[in-house]
Amino acid sequence: MVAWPNSLIREIAERRVVIFVGAGISKAAHPALPTWPDLLRRLAALLSKAKDKTIVERLVRKDHMLDAAQIILDGSPKS
Repeated sequence: MVAWPNSLIREIAERRVVIFVGAGISKAAHPALPTWPDLLRRLAALLSKAKDKTIVERLVRKDHMLDAAQIILDGSPKS
């Protein structure tokens, strides 16, 4: 168990703290969830155009996740 500093407990009690939970918490909560690169690669595999799949792979390797996600979104069927 982690011992929280009294000053932090006081700040929380006085509502002067914003608790932010990042994406890492879901990975720790359920290790079977894919990482962002894995998720984008899985979604890219569903695209119909081979060129889009190749572009997504390049973008993921360069750590341009948002650009890769945009290619996937643009290449996905619209409902």
